[in-house]
Amino acid sequence: MKIIYLKPLSGYATPLRSDTLWGLLCWGIRHLWGEEGKEGLAAFLDACHEGTPPFVVSSTFPCKKYDKDWIPFFPNPLPFPDGYDADLEEARINAKLRKQYKKAYTYVNLVDFTNILQGSLTAKQLRQRLRDIHDEEEKLVKEGKSKLDRPITPTEINQTVPRAEDFSMTHNTINRLRGGTLDLPVDGGAEDEKAGQLFHSDEFYWSDKYADPHQDSNTGIFFLADGPDMSKLEAVLRLYRHWGFGADRTAGKGFFETEVYDFDFAQPTDANAMLNLSLFRPQQEELKALDEAAKDENKVRSFRYRIELREGWVGGDGIYQRKTPHRYFTEGSVFPLLETRKQRHHLGGLIEQKDLSDKPHPVYDNGFGFMLQLKWNAP
Repeated sequence: MKIIYLKPLSGYATPLRSDTLWGLLCWGIRHLWGEEGKEGLAAFLDACHEGTPPFVVSSTFPCKKYDKDWIPFFPNPLPFPDGYDADLEEARINAKLRKQYKKAYTYVNLVDFTNILQGSLTAKQLRQRLRDIHDEEEKLVKEGKSKLDRPITPTEINQTVPRAEDFSMTHNTINRLRGGTLDLPVDGGAEDEKAGQLFHSDEFYWSDKYADPHQDSNTGIFFLADGPDMSKLEAVLRLYRHWGFGADRTAGKGFFETEVYDFDFAQPTDANAMLNLSLFRPQQEELKALDEAAKDENKVRSFRYRIELREGWVGGDGIYQRKTPHRYFTEGSVFPLLETRKQRHHLGGLIEQKDLSDKPHPVYDNGFGFMLQLKWNAP
């Protein structure tokens, strides 16, 4: 397994979920090794169709560098624990902690995530961390001090996830023949009334409230890759260092420095569930196995998932067609451990877009699940 850190040189306009990231890597393979041949894209796709992909990728998640080391953050599958509403005051505190839990523990750092995989860290323990902070701050207020006087430990800094930010930039459309803004008719105005064409573009980045404001940004994103043959991965990433990832690359967005390291999790030997780190669309036999697991009283409590509808377009040169939408299980979803997961390294597969009337090439969506084994203590 590899972990790939992407340190941003700018904001980025396209969220790099596993389906988008996989598509970009496929285009990189095609550009470097061509379409045909043993090393080409067609051979890569054939292996994916056969259920033996050379590698699969997770979605990207936030990370930050603190004390010279990267700290990766992973989706937290543990829901906020209930059962603390013994009285009115406790209910008020619990409602406050529930909101804080959603912000503070949407993602957890590597140490906490490994402990969650092992089943040794529970949602109640995460909640208790927030309760301890709450009690310390309340004590300071009663003493007439500020909440900001509470000392922050390195452990707490390591556990604090970067914050997702977005920024909208306003642009003018330029008439490149005369060097000025492009004039267009004004809706509802006189025939000769013209106005410049404004448009907005969004970009994303991450911020860390504990970062040194006088230093370069210490945040970024990362993803995982795993499979029997990742020999092409680093070359493709070097290509995208110059090309840029996603939309608005000509405007300087989506450029990253990459760092690639060997990586692994201490996954439990007594796992009873699996945790997904990508957009996952199961194959028909896998879906049947999940349906059967849902009928088992011992396994049904191991389901905790969210479903998302993914849409998109395909085409170029101003001609685009809408792709058929597909539903996926999202990152952080939990399922009972299937026998097929023990036999095969990865679940899911490719989904071909068959309903496009005039597609320039075969179009596929990535539905491979990036699964980790998990010891799940059902809430």
